[in-house]
Amino acid sequence: MEVTVIGLHRNGTKKSGNPLIDMLSVLFDRKMNKYTKRNILEKEYGIRMTRKYNEVIDKMCNISEYWIEPYYKAQKIEENAKKKIADADKKIADAEKLIADAERKTADAERKTADAERKASDAERKSVDADIKVKGIEEENAKLISLLKLHGISDEEIKTMLEKPIA
Repeated sequence: MEVTVIGLHRNGTKKSGNPLIDMLSVLFDRKMNKYTKRNILEKEYGIRMTRKYNEVIDKMCNISEYWIEPYYKAQKIEENAKKKIADADKKIADAEKLIADAERKTADAERKTADAERKASDAERKSVDADIKVKGIEEENAKLISLLKLHGISDEEIKTMLEKPIA
């Protein structure tokens, strides 16, 4: 048994230069109705359309519906599937980009949080140091006020002295 594969045109009105391929392309054209096919076979190929030939053409049209139509439908399904896969791949790439951006933003936020925590810790340490210095100054002032009182200076004189600007 030998098998021969013949590549036909999708459009039966297209010419290849090979009359057999052109005629078969007309017969199996999925968009052309049987009346147009009969007309082309009669005018272009000189096939007189008798009742018997009309029946043959009708059968050929039916073969086209049973064999060629499912092929084109399958091809269309495959094209749609490839498009959906390409769309899904693009969505995945977009999602991966969004994830990478979110990870970068998270890393930036973590860095900023660490900086803020370090600054807060520094500020707290400086506040404690300032509190210690203020307490030291308060103790020193209390000692100076006690010393002034020992030398006979009253609270009223000390208050007046503290309110005056230093010259």
